[in-house]
Amino acid sequence: MQQKIWKKNNVAYDQCSWISQIIDDVTFIKKFIVGHSMRLSMFNSFNSLELFSVAPTRFASTIVVLKRFRSLKKGLQEMVIGDEWFSYKENDVARAQSVKETLLNDNW
Repeated sequence: MQQKIWKKNNVAYDQCSWISQIIDDVTFIKKFIVGHSMRLSMFNSFNSLELFSVAPTRFASTIVVLKRFRSLKKGLQEMVIGDEWFSYKENDVARAQSVKETLLNDNW
């Protein structure tokens, strides 16, 4: 009986594993933006809402952060295709490109 439940749980986990990838992407993007004052300034010029930091003590905190990111997605996309993003040069071009590709991905 326990093995049957275990198999069902594994199937459910496999079907929902995409959520973990989105959470990782959101965390990466958030840290990238908040980690530098110029990027944060650009973010603030395209979004009226703030990025939150919610303590990861419960599952619901993840839902709150994902919901906020969904509200910010259009502004984030406008930010990474804007002239400021393109002209802002720094030593972390690969990570900036990764952020841009993630935000502009239709499947994300």
